[in-house]
Amino acid sequence: MDEQERILLQQAYQNAHSQPFTKEVVWQAELHRKIGDTLVPQYHYQDAFDSYYRAEKVLGSQPENRSLAEQQEWLNVQLAISQLLY
Repeated sequence: MDEQERILLQQAYQNAHSQPFTKEVVWQAELHRKIGDTLVPQYHYQDAFDSYYRAEKVLGSQPENRSLAEQQEWLNVQLAISQLLY
């Protein structure tokens, strides 16, 4: 994937937040995480971290008493943050 495709993908994820069906927590968190994923290859590490932080904030800091999908997305966010810090 080249730089132009990454930018278009990032814009598509950001535009998805304005859709009326974006109230589901997992979907919002996944979009934030995917936006972060598009920023890492562009060396925008702080912006990627901020996006992962927004995903974590949407999900909450503790995955207990959450649905399986929320727990899985919380774990995906934690892994993305770990990779960024590594």
